[in-house]
Amino acid sequence: MRKLNSPSDLEKLRNEIIARRDPRRPVISVCISTGCQALGAQEVLAALKREIKRHGLEGKVDIRCTGCLGLCECGPRIVIYPHEIFYYRVKPSDAPLVISKTLLRNEIVPHLMYKDPATGKTAKDLSEMPFYRYQTRLLLEANAKIDPTSIEDYIALGGYSALVKALFHMTPMQVIEEIEKSNLRGRGGGGFPTGRKWRSARLAHGEPKYVIVNCDEGDPGVFANRALMEGNPHSILEGLIIGAYAVGASEGFVYVREEYPLAVKHMQIAIEQAEKYGLLGENILGSGFSFKVEIHRGAGAFVSGESTALMSAIEGKVGEPRPKYVHTVEKGLWGKPTVLNNVETWAFIPLIINNGAEWFRSIGTEGSKGTKIFTLAGKVNNTGLIEVPMGITLRDIIFKIGGGIKGKKRFKAVQVGGPSGGVIPEKYLDTPVDFDELTKLGAMMGSGGIIVMDSDTCMVDVARYFINFLCGESCGKCVPCREGLKQASKILDEIVAGRGKPEHIKTLLELSETMRDASLCALGQTAANPLLTTLRYFEDEYLAHIFDKRCPALACKELLTFYIDPERCSGCHQCHRVCPEQAIEGEQNQIHVIIQSKCTKCGQCYDACPPEYGAVQKISGEAPPPVVPQEYRWLKQPWQTAEVTSTTRAGVIANADMAVKIIQKALRPVLVLGNNVTEFEWDGKKLVDYVVEFARGTGIPVIATSNVAAELLKRGYKPVAVMSLMELGSRLVDREWEGLDGKGAYDMVIFIGIPYGMAYEIMSALKSFAQNLITINLDNVYNPQAKWSLPNVSVKEWVNCIMGINSKLKEIGQNVNVQRHTC
Repeated sequence: MRKLNSPSDLEKLRNEIIARRDPRRPVISVCISTGCQALGAQEVLAALKREIKRHGLEGKVDIRCTGCLGLCECGPRIVIYPHEIFYYRVKPSDAPLVISKTLLRNEIVPHLMYKDPATGKTAKDLSEMPFYRYQTRLLLEANAKIDPTSIEDYIALGGYSALVKALFHMTPMQVIEEIEKSNLRGRGGGGFPTGRKWRSARLAHGEPKYVIVNCDEGDPGVFANRALMEGNPHSILEGLIIGAYAVGASEGFVYVREEYPLAVKHMQIAIEQAEKYGLLGENILGSGFSFKVEIHRGAGAFVSGESTALMSAIEGKVGEPRPKYVHTVEKGLWGKPTVLNNVETWAFIPLIINNGAEWFRSIGTEGSKGTKIFTLAGKVNNTGLIEVPMGITLRDIIFKIGGGIKGKKRFKAVQVGGPSGGVIPEKYLDTPVDFDELTKLGAMMGSGGIIVMDSDTCMVDVARYFINFLCGESCGKCVPCREGLKQASKILDEIVAGRGKPEHIKTLLELSETMRDASLCALGQTAANPLLTTLRYFEDEYLAHIFDKRCPALACKELLTFYIDPERCSGCHQCHRVCPEQAIEGEQNQIHVIIQSKCTKCGQCYDACPPEYGAVQKISGEAPPPVVPQEYRWLKQPWQTAEVTSTTRAGVIANADMAVKIIQKALRPVLVLGNNVTEFEWDGKKLVDYVVEFARGTGIPVIATSNVAAELLKRGYKPVAVMSLMELGSRLVDREWEGLDGKGAYDMVIFIGIPYGMAYEIMSALKSFAQNLITINLDNVYNPQAKWSLPNVSVKEWVNCIMGINSKLKEIGQNVNVQRHTC
């Protein structure tokens, strides 16, 4: 590592780095961000290295540790270049397949491909994924391409070229003018014009001057700044050096919260590397400009994200805000002119200097230029980090990038701007996202948090959650914030507990106005936003809590009542097992009853009840129905319960509706027909005739034994395969078997007409060795080894159930096979 003394030295080094790298060489990019490390990314990395060594591929394949790619719930994630093949939820045990199939044979590993939760479609590369397709990734793009601990990776992509341009081809005022022309607004929440702030600091009297990176990201669930600092610390450092040159600062600080150890580590490495290369420190690149940077670790207080509180913390004082009679650009850190911007703002500076202000202004809206990184969370299918152009609508963020609402539930509201942001209802989903439009709705850009809520979310409880959070984070220095939040929290606790009073709404409004107008800093001034917007857009929910003692969303514990619907209860005993208060009566195969006097409303029974039954119900503002008398609680017992050899047994398929709901969930089902379909008759027809109609109606591919296959062919139906049951069982437990069509493993097997002993043996093996496979027994004898089974039924009931499933699938216009195989 040699020190660079001029721009030509930097350019020479860049050319040397690029010359050493073969663009055709495969690169496995492994995300090692905090999120992926928590899910086992380091173990995956080690496994990939072992496989590369075992195959003798060292020096032929590169492994690159990278920052966050954004789709955080799908980690650990890897991307294989140059084809950008994206694999998610990778385990160490998948490493042999990644190397042997994808790298050596250029084949895709199907179970590692991303599957869109909204459509079920698979994608092999990033461009095919809606989550990435609708983004504009100016800052996050490099996260997937560089090792954050390698300055050479950053230099190879053009890193520090903006610094050269600023130091050697622009005066400090020209740099400021370029930032002013770009109309870059601070991404920390306030949206103050960055160029104007820099100009004020440049012209302010007093030396020395300071620049600060604010990475005290305290909003719950928000981690955009952390991801940038973990994934591309040199971009932030380069922006900081350019800013220091522009305002005339000789010293800077990177303020990082204590909870971000990986970000601190990567930033410290970046600072040390930049110093060794001569890109930081004395006489940078021979320009005559000197600048040093120090990392300061914050104690984790939310209020320290406020500029004056942060500066007090750096000075060694308590992190409390102070009145801004004089702006920090004039008297900030130690009473000297100081520029403070957040991580995202600093990272934009090199891009603007290199590409020009007009390029940046071409993205976004009239008043808000460029892109913004948001943390998308809540009740959406795709959560994680997104970077979108200013002006994109909330609807596009939630339904295109986010993939819509989980469980196909109804959208209710979205909270934008962190705990001090506002809650926006459905009618404003087409609002463009920028600083000014969000403010009009009572929300704010804030730190970039977006929390999506569905119909199960109580708006009163949402307001209570954020007010309680802010109450705990208030520094207590000013009375309006300290006491206002405390009193608002108490009132909201009373309302959600069913003890609300009509005058509480007026009191909440008065408290909100006082906090907004009289608080010392932005924490108190914006703290009432979630309260004011929920009152503004969802007042009916407050009224229901206060006057009807009812929670419309069925979310507030004290206003709920749980009961078990006797028509849906299967006697599975799941609710009884999890109840911590023994408040549920009933034995296995008996209708269960909740003893209301013992129930603590914890909801564990509700969560434990299988969704196929949905027997545990919750209501609010009304009394539960009367319980079933003891003598009528016994359910019909399936046969051979003594043969169950494991701790679980098959759930009982009560009717055709229930079977349809189960079958609809499969993506790749297969139907297996055994000899018994040729033995039984009903109403003048053999069972095989009914089964052929079922197979044609549902479109599920059929595997048949040889005897059955002959009968199927006589009826003009050709199965996809003829196979013995033992051979089929062996294939189904083989993890690498990709089905008869080679398109991937089956996720559901439906058995009809299999002799009981053979079915019992096969399904027992599948239960133990193919646990992700759902097995369904549609024979007329209950089989406990299946996942789901019909109970003991007559031949008439058997045939009626099979044909009922067929007709109900036709009613909803769904051909199962077509649905699956067009994904």
